[in-house]
Amino acid sequence: MNRETDLAGPAISSEHSWFRVSDYVGWQKDGSLQLRPKFQRGSVWRASDKSLLIDSLLKGFPIPLLILQDEYPEIGARAIRRVVDGQQRLRTLIGFIDIKLLGDEIEDTDMFTYRPQHVKQRHPGFKFADLDRDQQLQIMETRISAVILNSRTSEPSILEVYDRLNRTGTKLSAQELRWAKYRGGFSELCYRITRDNQTRWHDWGIITNQSISQMGDVELTSELILLILDGIQKTGKPEIDVAYEKRSLAENEEEYVIKTFNSVFETLGYLYDSSRSPDAVRPFRTKAWLYSLFSMQLFRIGALDQDGNATSSAQSFDSTETLAPSLASAWVDTALGAYKDARKSDAALARAVSGGASDKSSRLRRLEFLIGTLES
Repeated sequence: MNRETDLAGPAISSEHSWFRVSDYVGWQKDGSLQLRPKFQRGSVWRASDKSLLIDSLLKGFPIPLLILQDEYPEIGARAIRRVVDGQQRLRTLIGFIDIKLLGDEIEDTDMFTYRPQHVKQRHPGFKFADLDRDQQLQIMETRISAVILNSRTSEPSILEVYDRLNRTGTKLSAQELRWAKYRGGFSELCYRITRDNQTRWHDWGIITNQSISQMGDVELTSELILLILDGIQKTGKPEIDVAYEKRSLAENEEEYVIKTFNSVFETLGYLYDSSRSPDAVRPFRTKAWLYSLFSMQLFRIGALDQDGNATSSAQSFDSTETLAPSLASAWVDTALGAYKDARKSDAALARAVSGGASDKSSRLRRLEFLIGTLES
């Protein structure tokens, strides 16, 4: 072992497992769960944070793993499971199911009700007893992953684990927060279309697995749906938030969006499913270029005009016809050649085609560039 490895010190011994929410509740009930070791802070979550956790369980979203340590008061005694990280989550779940199990509950901070986003502000919310049996079972049977530290892990090591987790923890993404906060027809449509095309996000190499785990695919789907409906616009966080909060679609509009989206994706599959080696289309495997290629296909079927404005309306769209025309193999080579040339010539064009800017002018410039390759 070299000196650099020696300086790192011995590795902490741990194992990975998972337990159902009902297991944690049972341990709290029989006194074998230590929810708050002395280094843990008190309960700091707001009622909205707690409601979001319950909402995540009911909708099947993954819950961040917990860090536990097995302790043995004496040899032969049963293990006490000490919560190193995850107190807020477990306290929320146990308190929601049966607040008396906490033992040190404080009514002002531990008492809360589950408030789904579609429920009006004046609604008092739901207690665990108000949920139907299937919802209660969904919560109780949810599996939460855990890392279990060896009982011989030293106190300084435990404190360092806790400190590192709280300095490097991953926050919820803008889309995860948006999904939890604004629930309605528009958000459900975005989620449904994303799931219908789930394998493509990974297979096409457009979005990383980490981004997908934080609903980055749903966010991009949201931008493409707004592209279908409104034409090319800037769609940053404020614009998507407004759509989630206020947008409502008629049934025929939903049908139009689904048909158009899937039609365009079928065509883009020709480009992104390419198995050519080396990967000739690698420059186009970005979110910015997916948006632009999607725009080009909308232009080809008449859903966008040359200025990026939406032209087709849901009322006049025949959902039984109009599939996006396929991309000829010759066009792919033409587009890639033009892309390489553009980066060497016009500086403004080079910035537009090389960057990932989501402002309206850059998106329009990329659409103009792609339309030009169609006419070559």
